[in-house]
Amino acid sequence: MSKKSVKNLWDNLKIKPGSTRQVVDTAYKKLPAVARNDADIRLAWQILRDPYYSRLYQYRGSIPHLYDAGFFDDRRDSSYDNQKRENPHWLVTPTQKISRRIQDLHTDKKSTEYDKKPFIVLLTTGGFSPLHRGHIEMMELAKEGLEKRGFLVVGGYVSPSHDVYISKKYAHRDYPHSADRITACRKMLSLNDWLMVDPWESVHNSIEIRFTEVIERLKKYLRRHIVLPNGRSLQVFYVFGSDNASFAYAFLGKGHAICIQRPGHIKTFKKIANDPIFRNKKNIIFSSFGTAKPGITSSSIRQSTIGDKLSAISDLSAPPQKVHYFIRDEEDWAIHPWMSFCDKKILFDSKEHFLSQLTLLFRSTFQCTKIPSQTKILSVHLLHLSQQIQSLKKLRSKIPLLNMDVCIRDHFNLDIGRAFAVSDFQNQMEKLVSRP
Repeated sequence: MSKKSVKNLWDNLKIKPGSTRQVVDTAYKKLPAVARNDADIRLAWQILRDPYYSRLYQYRGSIPHLYDAGFFDDRRDSSYDNQKRENPHWLVTPTQKISRRIQDLHTDKKSTEYDKKPFIVLLTTGGFSPLHRGHIEMMELAKEGLEKRGFLVVGGYVSPSHDVYISKKYAHRDYPHSADRITACRKMLSLNDWLMVDPWESVHNSIEIRFTEVIERLKKYLRRHIVLPNGRSLQVFYVFGSDNASFAYAFLGKGHAICIQRPGHIKTFKKIANDPIFRNKKNIIFSSFGTAKPGITSSSIRQSTIGDKLSAISDLSAPPQKVHYFIRDEEDWAIHPWMSFCDKKILFDSKEHFLSQLTLLFRSTFQCTKIPSQTKILSVHLLHLSQQIQSLKKLRSKIPLLNMDVCIRDHFNLDIGRAFAVSDFQNQMEKLVSRP
């Protein structure tokens, strides 16, 4: 990059320092194609559209400092638009553990911390290939360190990185794709009372993105979906280990972060933690708590016997699994609310078209799995409601039945259903509720 562009990135886009992302993107798109393809101008656009690295550049005035702090070129071009999936109404991130914790604090009359301490949500990103107890311990230590400083942690997220990032770690080998990593993370955290998995970064982006974008999107999402009584605010703290201690510089001008000391990276931790630039920076915390399992890393697990066993899942010689999936054709019951004012033929044709397309969707989904998931041979079967009713009548003549099927009315109907948390993949029900 030329000295001129290093001196003032804003001049490259002809905008003022401190311009918003929208202003930066608009200025870049207005440039002719030749200018947009210029390496210096493109890099200026990448840096200045990021609210963290643009402020760090304004703070330090050095491009190398940005790379040390975790910046990278995400390879997007001006036509890339992910606003729809960045919108807080794009429901993919579970929030029930945070809401439950805040509600518990609100109803606990003995709790004095509720009225005094700020609410904090922790976030960490990474490949998590696999997620292990060292990662969870780092989050627990961050929670402990913040609460000792007077904060109140009400929840936390593990955000698996995009497949593009993971593929670099595995070089030419097959790697676990996002769906598999997310599933493994969810299983490991299923019984944890405060940590959850956020799939947005890995599944709902077409490119690899920086952790700063994950933070900003989560902040907007939580502001929309978490109810905070009495005008309380909620802050997101980014959590990272001392092997990435230089990430702390990304927060000099914006956001909150906590760096956890890890064995093997103590020297780096102390060097950066003692940098005078962090003096009086209350939004950046360096926690010297060590970890109890210094030898645990994702890379060491991948290279171990356990890792070999995990990799064995991707054995292409394994025969495809046979899977049976049943879809109930609810016949007139499904379209009854519309039959009084819609053409019946159109309704029936629409229903049949829907069932046909749904069947095709299930088949293609199972057949398009990627390594390490095995390809599945799917058989889709239709169960007709009228046939089930006849079977029920035969069974009822022999034994009394307790019916929970909303489509079928019988002598004894139990009108309850399971309620699941939004965006939590129905891993575990929240409670039983009455049917409407």
